[in-house]
Amino acid sequence: MNNRLNKPTLVIGSPGTAKTSIVQQYCSAMLKQDPRLIVKKANFSFATLPGMFQTQMEADLEKKSNLIFHPRDGRPMIYFLDDLSMPEVNKWGDQPTLEIVRQVLEQGGFYFLDKDLRGRMMTITRVKYIAAMTHPGGGRNDIPDRCKRHMYVFNVTPPEQATVNSIYGTMIRGYYTYQELKGLADFTDMITQATISLWNQCKIKMLPTPAKFHYIFNLRDLSRIFGGILQSPAYDREDKPVTQEVDTVKTLWKHECERVLCDKLVEKKDKHWFYKELLVQSKRFFGEQTYKRFKDIKYPCYFVSFLRDDTIDEETDEIADLAERIYER
Repeated sequence: MNNRLNKPTLVIGSPGTAKTSIVQQYCSAMLKQDPRLIVKKANFSFATLPGMFQTQMEADLEKKSNLIFHPRDGRPMIYFLDDLSMPEVNKWGDQPTLEIVRQVLEQGGFYFLDKDLRGRMMTITRVKYIAAMTHPGGGRNDIPDRCKRHMYVFNVTPPEQATVNSIYGTMIRGYYTYQELKGLADFTDMITQATISLWNQCKIKMLPTPAKFHYIFNLRDLSRIFGGILQSPAYDREDKPVTQEVDTVKTLWKHECERVLCDKLVEKKDKHWFYKELLVQSKRFFGEQTYKRFKDIKYPCYFVSFLRDDTIDEETDEIADLAERIYER
């Protein structure tokens, strides 16, 4: 639609569904077809004002004739408007920043701000527009229908659970297979299923609200959990085994889920629900013994990378490298 019909396009989807990556891949494909193409990106935020957007866009244009502007050297341009729904909604329910976006899409330009040409319309040519935004709701804004009507909307859906299971299961299984830990490689299916099940329960139960707008559980959280597991070495700096036992990996899994999922929760009742649900999932996938061990833990278990002794120079018997430390007050 954007390329053949020159229709402004809006990519909409929940956080973590690769909206920006899809647009970037599309722009890369267009660059291969036309190396003269210019790709520009404007990141919208709560503080983005109409004048800021107009100034940023004018900086990438040059005059063709008196009131007509185009990209430099007459080259085609794709202008990517990321996080389009982020600008502030004023007390009347309007988004002034998006009104100038609507004007560009509807009238093909905006009015000059210079004193000598103020009130005259600047016409912009050879520019195509692509925008991306998240689904409205839970404290996230929608965009005005007057702006949305000018764009062809594509909805990006999250991948199915079987696909997610296949992606992360293959990664973690290959990691332990590479380290020749066959017992852990056979155990990875349970880790993957338990993580996805707990993550799904958090998405269903812990919904975002205006007061808890950050209660968003998406694929990035899964990536952080599995990334933490994959970054744990089989041996430490002193060649002592770290994650070679199944029980140790289970505890590591619990730590990563708490670090990524539970740390988002701000109320005690929400944290209590999370720990209860974590025990339910551990019993379901890891068995009664693991359930009892997690339930009877008196002190939390943390996995960190900075607990080590100072490095001593063998020749001078002095400290060559201080150990990393974290101080808590």
